[in-house]
Amino acid sequence: MSEMRVETIRQVRDHIADVVDRADREDSPTVITRRGKEVAAVVPIDLLRRYQQFEEQEIMRMVRERMGNPAQGTPMEEVMAQILEGPGEPPDDLSTGSPFGTSRTSTQYGHGGVP
Repeated sequence: MSEMRVETIRQVRDHIADVVDRADREDSPTVITRRGKEVAAVVPIDLLRRYQQFEEQEIMRMVRERMGNPAQGTPMEEVMAQILEGPGEPPDDLSTGSPFGTSRTSTQYGHGGVP
């Protein structure tokens, strides 16, 4: 994936249809900033769905790992709370199982996100 476009919320508001078309047709995300801080992104829907699938797989892997070794001493509820509370980052490339290519992505939505 190439360099992501970064635009202010005002810029995006002025041409949201172009931003959505770029995501849909060119598979090109746009990072949206507010007062200089990255706050959101418009991404191709397939990328979001791959991210969600990756996130679910990672949670299940962590749960299976935890259930396979209950002697670690951390209650499952605490492990799940830690998984769901903070955003992280997926692996750097597809060889490590990431659906995101070589870009570093961090997303937060609904339940608090992971990567």
